[in-house]
Amino acid sequence: MERDEDMSYEFFKKLLSYGEEFVLYYQDRKFYISQRKDLGELYFTVSEEDYHIFYSPKELLSAPLIDGETLLEKWNDLAVY
Repeated sequence: MERDEDMSYEFFKKLLSYGEEFVLYYQDRKFYISQRKDLGELYFTVSEEDYHIFYSPKELLSAPLIDGETLLEKWNDLAVY
């Protein structure tokens, strides 16, 4: 899995809407974005016990997921794979 260092937030949003899944790294933490298109669910996972379910990419993108901030607010500090 190779990191796309030039991935813009806008391109990330587009890929997310197409059903792509991602691994995000922030400092020493790892997060997963996965999807069940058949159920219309997106998952933001920190661990097996700590995850959030969303029903649209917009809902996930507007949520304060990392240290009380949205992914856009943290974008420049994230490594996205």
